[in-house]
Amino acid sequence: MTGDEFEERLKTAMGGVPGWKTRFCEATGIAVSTLRRWTSGELALPEYAVAMLELLERVPSAFRPARWLR
Repeated sequence: MTGDEFEERLKTAMGGVPGWKTRFCEATGIAVSTLRRWTSGELALPEYAVAMLELLERVPSAFRPARWLR
């Protein structure tokens, strides 16, 4: 998976509203700068990040916390 694909899928999983990167990083403890390095290709995308994305994608919209959508 490319950094661009990861970013697009993560944005969709997080609801696509402004601030989604910050909310994801706060929820997971990942630095925003690390997320940016993954999506730019500066750092290799770790397998655990892809696994987190896959889990997020499988959470039905009705069960997603409201804080993901703010």
